[in-house]
Amino acid sequence: MARRRHKEPSNTLATRVLLDKVSLEEALIFKGCQETREASEDWLLRKLDLARHRIIGVFAFAVDPISQRGSENFLLGAGPKIGELAGFVGARITHWDWLVSESDLNDRFGRLPRFYRKHLVANLVRRMIVEQLLALRDKHEIYYMDGGWQMIQSVADEYRLGRIVAGELFAHRKVIRLKDDHREWHGVNRGQAENRGWAPGKSIGGVAAYVS
Repeated sequence: MARRRHKEPSNTLATRVLLDKVSLEEALIFKGCQETREASEDWLLRKLDLARHRIIGVFAFAVDPISQRGSENFLLGAGPKIGELAGFVGARITHWDWLVSESDLNDRFGRLPRFYRKHLVANLVRRMIVEQLLALRDKHEIYYMDGGWQMIQSVADEYRLGRIVAGELFAHRKVIRLKDDHREWHGVNRGQAENRGWAPGKSIGGVAAYVS
């Protein structure tokens, strides 16, 4: 893959980036053929679904700051405005680069100097959080009451069920761990290895193979 050459942004583009005037679609959707555009739109929808999932996880694992016990999907500490809730939630989620990273930007923005790319990615991640929180609120799946934000139980149950199913699928995979030893031919029959064309050491090395 060819490395993108960085270029200085125009005054207009730089201003739009710094003032958070660039939409998710403009920065992330590729402007090529229709097939590429449709694929990138689908990719963006999956990213938004992931953002929703991570946000729900913050509610599902909410803890009362005083008792340090589960607070039944109730977040204390965020103000009544969506922007305040977005900052509160975003600070409690790690690996937001799973949602958007600099390498995800299309060519127009991916060639900007790093300062602008980092600023743009941070704005796009926040925009994702805000959009998903607004969707949850508009569907009455979260609401503000008694000084905090409450999420309805059915949404939390959906989240936990998804984690259980994913855990069971992973647990049912058979794990075959090959012996971690770097001595030549150690742990394998020499004749068998030679017949299969393995070079010395190829049958070892601490690899874990997952088989459905």
